[in-house]
Amino acid sequence: MISLALGILIGVIHLLGYWIYYRESHAEKDAIKPEPMSWMLWTFGSLVNLFSYSILSGDLVKDILPFVCSVACILIFIDQWKARGRRLEKVTKEGLSMLSLDVISLVVGCLTMSALVTNISCQVGTVATYVPIIMSTDKEPTREKPLPWILWSLAYGLDVILVIARWEQWGDVVYPATCFVLTVIVAVITTRKRTL
Repeated sequence: MISLALGILIGVIHLLGYWIYYRESHAEKDAIKPEPMSWMLWTFGSLVNLFSYSILSGDLVKDILPFVCSVACILIFIDQWKARGRRLEKVTKEGLSMLSLDVISLVVGCLTMSALVTNISCQVGTVATYVPIIMSTDKEPTREKPLPWILWSLAYGLDVILVIARWEQWGDVVYPATCFVLTVIVAVITTRKRTL
């Protein structure tokens, strides 16, 4: 019962981060400037991750965060697509390379019939998809605001604790731990650069 309450709390914190991000991206002054390449990649990657992780964990409580993440990524991407006049910016070779990592993880999963292999290879794609936002935020820290990234870091950190509390296998912790590290990196960049 406690772990279910924690799972719901994690989902709410994660969703709150997305809500703040959405609101801040539509602010008239000092608006967040979402990195379109990362959001496009996260939309596809989050779906691959959700399906492989839910099969891997077999635990609906552990699946709350990836479900919230997937739905919210899709909604943010659609919002940004509409804001850009229903067109995508030119997809770069780097973007296609990163997208191919998620496609490869899906193919590998189908060939191996292993949710563990699919999900672990999906985390390689996740790391790659964070590169554009880390680089653009490092160059222009005001394009992102710290609060959503802090909330996402908190949610992933709590999710690591939840997964450990409901321990079944080491593969379950790779996804939240990877995303925790990546969101903390962006949170630190946005916070550090604003204070310099």
